[in-house]
Amino acid sequence: MASSPVIDFHIHVIDPWQWEKEHYELNNRFKETSGLYEVIDEEHHTDPKRLVALMDREGIDYCCLITGRYPTNEFTLNFCRDQPRLLPFARCNPATEPDTGEAARRWAAEGFRGIKLIPHSDHFYVNDPRLYPLYEEASARGLPILMHIGSSIFLGSKLKYCDPLAVDEVAADFRSLKLIMAHAGRGWWHEQCFFLSRLHRNVYMEISGLPIRNLLTLFPDLERNADKVIWGTDWPGAPGFRKGREGIEALPLSTAAKAKILGLNAAKVLNLPLTPVTSARAD
Repeated sequence: MASSPVIDFHIHVIDPWQWEKEHYELNNRFKETSGLYEVIDEEHHTDPKRLVALMDREGIDYCCLITGRYPTNEFTLNFCRDQPRLLPFARCNPATEPDTGEAARRWAAEGFRGIKLIPHSDHFYVNDPRLYPLYEEASARGLPILMHIGSSIFLGSKLKYCDPLAVDEVAADFRSLKLIMAHAGRGWWHEQCFFLSRLHRNVYMEISGLPIRNLLTLFPDLERNADKVIWGTDWPGAPGFRKGREGIEALPLSTAAKAKILGLNAAKVLNLPLTPVTSARAD
């Protein structure tokens, strides 16, 4: 698989100064293997150059940096500035964006590579009419929409807003818009997410936050759906980049399927080269 890229489609980078109790509990579970504290500088800030160095060591070509509950879109964009292998995603909350279409145009111009929706935290359904201008502009500009579809440990989360049935309506109304279901229905919607990714050519499953050892139990026909599956770790709340990559590589899937899941599908969604970044192949 050295001839194809490895792309982590879902990581979070915020300074420890901003962490909440849940962040500490989750991130410190994996501190021995995630490499998180190698990315934090002497002043206790996260450092993008240190993150890229960790990616080099772990064999990762690109990472998508997700703006979730924290930090701000501006923080994410500035963190990724001058680091072409760090791809920023803007967060959109329709309750705070009076014109979501204008917001999508602005984010595209600023250099964001995708848009993240967190319906469980911001309390909206992804088929909310307020988001339709966003979808129209994102489709025109080739920006993928990453939607949190699954459980969450954070206070204030309401899972009813993550029902993947709402994704079906958006996929039908915007057939050229690339829709990625983050966490692939973590909890009890795995079958529905698998079905939607098979039904709609523009819908993908993203598997961050799922135990890799359980993937073939959750999705017995994963090989058959390899064109629609995208890998992510949810780092730093995960064992690590290399451990995640090696977990996929160890699955009883074809070499072609593993390459698609680890990076080729993401590269096509993001319009990235289908070959690895030489400096990142540190196997």
